Amino acid sequence: MATDARSASKPRIVKLGTREVEFPSPYLQELKDSNHLLGDVELLRQEFHNQGYLFIRGLHSREEVLDARLAVLRYIKDLGEDKLSTEYPLEDGVLNPRCGKGCVPFMEGKNNITHSDPVRKVIEGRRPFQFFKTLIGAEPKTFDFKWLRAIHREGYTGVHTDYVYMSRGTHQLYTMWTPIGDVTLEMGTLCVCEGSHRLPGFKHFQETYGSCDIEKANLVGTGWFTNDPYEITSKFGGQWKTADFKAGDVLIFGLRYGVPRDWAFNAGMSCKINYY
Repeated sequence: MATDARSASKPRIVKLGTREVEFPSPYLQELKDSNHLLGDVELLRQEFHNQGYLFIRGLHSREEVLDARLAVLRYIKDLGEDKLSTEYPLEDGVLNPRCGKGCVPFMEGKNNITHSDPVRKVIEGRRPFQFFKTLIGAEPKTFDFKWLRAIHREGYTGVHTDYVYMSRGTHQLYTMWTPIGDVTLEMGTLCVCEGSHRLPGFKHFQETYGSCDIEKANLVGTGWFTNDPYEITSKFGGQWKTADFKAGDVLIFGLRYGVPRDWAFNAGMSCKINYY
């Protein structure tokens, strides 16, 4: 990640769940990309096994991601003038100051925007298909259900693993998280708890919460383990990591990985899709 004068002069303050933390700091460190391994699939697989994730810069075409971003913003705008601020260009995606919880439309599943040409060109495009074909060693498949999201002002996602939501059928799933645009730490990005898939301290966590099917268990609520990321690292270990993301970057992780996410005042848009 490029270092600018701001980050060189003093630590950046980042919202992480219910907390504000300095970056970089012992609590939140920088993700390192795995682009240097793209020419060696065995090393790439080993990296995924060791880390539990792969951070790939520029997997998607930047231009195609920005086209998808504009398509999603137009979709949101068409649903009501109260959602996006008219004081900024549409492509900035700045939310109306009054756009709180319940204002941003629900876009997950299979619908006109998740399966629009601009969005599918990114998440099911030639580049990710070729990447996963190499990584998996077989023709990759995806589900029709797409986790396309925009987050309301100061909204966030608590700490969770994808296993609790999608553990039925094959467990050999790769989640690809794609930010739909440039996303800085201050805007809010996705964080991962490195080591949460294999460290001994997470054994009980993975055998209990991490192995739960919340729908089958008829659990009511978000499915999050906690909204305080420190609870995870203080009890079980691991290291929270994140980075600034550019349009085209992706973060790929497994079902048992610990993930929270924060957003600030933009219609922070991202899409999760599973390959298997």
